[in-house]
Amino acid sequence: MNAWLTKINRPALYDGMFPEQLAFVEDESPLIDAVCSRRAGKTWGLVRKTSKTCESKDNALVAYLTKTRDWARDLVWDPLLKISQERQTADIKEFNNSRLQAVMRNGSKVKLAGAKDKAAVEVLRGFAYDLFIIDEAGSIDPVIMRYVLKEILPAALGEKQGQLIVVGTPNESCAGYFHDISTQVNSGFSHHHWTQRENVMFPLWVGCDPKDLDRLVDEYLATERKKYGFSETDPEYQREYMGLWAKNEELFIYRITEDNLSKPPDVPLRHVLAIDIGWHDMTAWELVGYDSDKQQMYEVDSTQEQHLTFEDIAARTIQYAKDYELDCIVVDTAGAGKVVQDSLAKEISLRFEVPCKAAAKNRKGTNMKFLASDLRRGTAFLLPNSVCADQMKALKWDKHHLREQDPEPGTFCDNADGYLYAYRECYHWMHEPREVLPEIGTPERANLDMARIEEEEAAAFTEPSNWWEKR
Repeated sequence: MNAWLTKINRPALYDGMFPEQLAFVEDESPLIDAVCSRRAGKTWGLVRKTSKTCESKDNALVAYLTKTRDWARDLVWDPLLKISQERQTADIKEFNNSRLQAVMRNGSKVKLAGAKDKAAVEVLRGFAYDLFIIDEAGSIDPVIMRYVLKEILPAALGEKQGQLIVVGTPNESCAGYFHDISTQVNSGFSHHHWTQRENVMFPLWVGCDPKDLDRLVDEYLATERKKYGFSETDPEYQREYMGLWAKNEELFIYRITEDNLSKPPDVPLRHVLAIDIGWHDMTAWELVGYDSDKQQMYEVDSTQEQHLTFEDIAARTIQYAKDYELDCIVVDTAGAGKVVQDSLAKEISLRFEVPCKAAAKNRKGTNMKFLASDLRRGTAFLLPNSVCADQMKALKWDKHHLREQDPEPGTFCDNADGYLYAYRECYHWMHEPREVLPEIGTPERANLDMARIEEEEAAAFTEPSNWWEKR
């Protein structure tokens, strides 16, 4: 180990850590997740994991990503500075507050970033990481999570065989990447879980006699339940204080289950394309298909992107029109205005005979209830692991149950809106199942044909004036 790491009188890196936190920090698995309650000490665990990585090798690179840049500063920057100062200020070569970047004397670096949108996470592209941390992962929009995991991380971690750590408190929707990897036994992740009960450095019981710890924790939790009107089984209490995945289904519009997740069948489908245009928000395309012989609708394809020009939007829409025979294209221009919608409609109509119409946004709450009913009846389906499915799982009613609650800042619902707009243009519910006839030449077919002839003749005698016309 480098000489600069062996200075005397330095506090030990693991001072004050409790067993669950220590096991998390020392875990060398390539993929790690930790599900914790609030005030469980996970931030200090992450700071120590960061320090351990930086000290263990020269020129190590650590990335810390959370929902916004301000969250990154508030959650981990000051603790990182504090532990570095405690363990010897001379070891820190640079703490750049504006860039949120720390540089150690052995060349190791720590970069902090927010995940507000795709542009914000681009600062992490192009580097090879020894450790990549995603904190409060349940609060990061699924579009951004997928972009980081699919576009940035494979190359970023592969070169150095770096670790990926995903941590957080369970979210309300109990959906998304963090939920999936932390609840699936075969996800490939090493799982960790602890709460403030295990956090011996929690201010209300730090330094207490170990024999009194359980009593103090129980008193604290009882006080919190009384203060906020929680019972021990309330989903909010289970998530925030117990670190458990618990969902209050009554708050959510679409109660999507595994039964609603399916790829489209290999049969001819009629297609509708919905486009939700944005600039700072995503521009989202939702392609759905409905079966002409069954009362079923399927998500076929989806995509989303920020900061697209009209030419970009038109080009991608034209590609959909080339690849699929579309009944219609539904457009929600939002702030882009009617000019964009009319221009896009004209562009499409010049090349393809596909009607392009404005998204019908009246009675949105009512249509959400119809769609929710179709999802429960098993006549509407979403692609497995789709962004749209994650967005729909997170949509909640407002207090009057008349419309959806506005999404939290930094989260998107563009694909979910697109799916709803397309749903309104699909007429799968009007179709009746096609009659399956026995093969010609079989006794069953002969009996069926004879029965129909007899029915026609019987009907003819009740309406003799029409008999010859019917024959």
